[in-house]
Amino acid sequence: MKNPGIIRSIYLYGVSIISIVVMLISTIGLVQLVLNEYVFDVKGWEEMDEFWECNEDTLLMKWDDKAQKNVDKEPNLTQAEKDQKIKECEEEAKLKRENQHKNDVKRDLVQWISMFIVALPLYIFHWTLIKRDHK
Repeated sequence: MKNPGIIRSIYLYGVSIISIVVMLISTIGLVQLVLNEYVFDVKGWEEMDEFWECNEDTLLMKWDDKAQKNVDKEPNLTQAEKDQKIKECEEEAKLKRENQHKNDVKRDLVQWISMFIVALPLYIFHWTLIKRDHK
């Protein structure tokens, strides 16, 4: 049995422990993501909130500095045309939020998987060195 030295042993065990912790954190993150997204279908605030960008004040009105009040952006629109614009805006906003949510899930998935992929070889390499030093 070789005497690897106390500093080397501390380093090897330290990196191994940190790698295990990172793998545990990434596994927990992956499990949480899968449970939230595919088992319990947890909704975020962006999926539950109203479409603030599509309410009549935001979509159809603008601030007039001279009059110091909101005025119609397009005063010649009928109520049916205004309702149609609001409906189109809501459909577009819903699509944007769905796409944003999909991208958020993909980003989180990549984060957790990449953490695991980086930590696993570090752990294997350092643990192999520890076992070799103790033979």
